Order: sequence, then structure tokens, then C-alpha cells
Amino acid sequence: MLFFIFVFLFSATTFAGSGLLTKPVVNSWKHEIYVSPSGSDFNNVLGDADHPLRTFDSVFALAKKKTLGLAGNQYCVVFVAKGYYQPSKPIEQLESDYSLNNNGSRILHISFIGMDDSVIIDGGLINRKGGYGLLQLCGSNIAISRLILRNAPSFGLMLGQPFARSTNVHISHVTVDSSFSH
Repeated sequence: MLFFIFVFLFSATTFAGSGLLTKPVVNSWKHEIYVSPSGSDFNNVLGDADHPLRTFDSVFALAKKKTLGLAGNQYCVVFVAKGYYQPSKPIEQLESDYSLNNNGSRILHISFIGMDDSVIIDGGLINRKGGYGLLQLCGSNIAISRLILRNAPSFGLMLGQPFARSTNVHISHVTVDSSFSH
């Protein structure tokens, strides 16, 4: 089963019912993390374009390190290089990866952007039952684009958690393929 997720954006404001619809606002990213099949996770504290991570296992930990000492809403982006990725666990933003300092003084909003239309994230190795997304994010004013999410035993893409509602998310050129549900 193949699902396509498209977000159509309108340059003009559209009225629907009593609400006002406008195109999503994606905040500028101040912190960048790169992932590439040719990268390395071993002692990689940079995760930059010249020293990308190999897997998604430490993406959220690195985002926390890059924003250490900062307060307020922090907008990060994970740029994913062309390739085939087969994580052993979901790429899941947990509460400890979202609201930091235990009082919400630092909130991480993380976008995921494929650097090419040939980014495949295959959840076929994940051995976990229902209720999660292969890619699960909690931020607002973020973008998710140019990814193929395949073989998720549960949901391909999931936004929000009980502790954090995701709003104003721009999703474009994302394909969810051979998953239990969206």
C-alpha cells in the first residue's frame, strides 16, 4: 500500500468556516545536524556537513548538546544525505528530547530534510509493536520533506506526543510506503 502526503500551500490567505488558514511558517534553523551513509557515529560531537553522523541514534542527543546553555524555542534541522537507512529503532523525539531543563525553558523543534529525493528510511528491522512512528517528532513550525518512509510496523510519520502538540508543520515530498498506517 502506498500513501503520498502532500501539503498544498497557497500564497493567498484562504477563509474556511470561522478560521483563517495561512501557509505554514517554518522558523529559521539555528542548529544543523547532518546524517549520511558515509558518516560516523564514533565520538562524533559535530554532526556537521564535514563530519556527518552515520545513523539517527544520536541525532536528538546531539541537538541537545548543540543547544546547551540556550533558553527558549530552539529550531534545529537534520539534513539527511542521499542513501538507504535501516534503523533498528524508531526515530522518536521523546519528552526528554523536546522540553529540556525540566521547566520547559528550552524547547527543541527539529525539522528533517532529505538533501535529495533518494532518501529511504526503512523500518523493516524494527521489532516493536504498535503506537509509534518510524519518524516521530514533537516540534512546531518545522518542516519534513524529501523522505521515503518504508516498512514501518506501525505509523510511517507521527507528529506530536501526549506532552507536546505539533502545530504549523510543513510536510512536502514525503512518501509513506508499505506501512501499517499513515
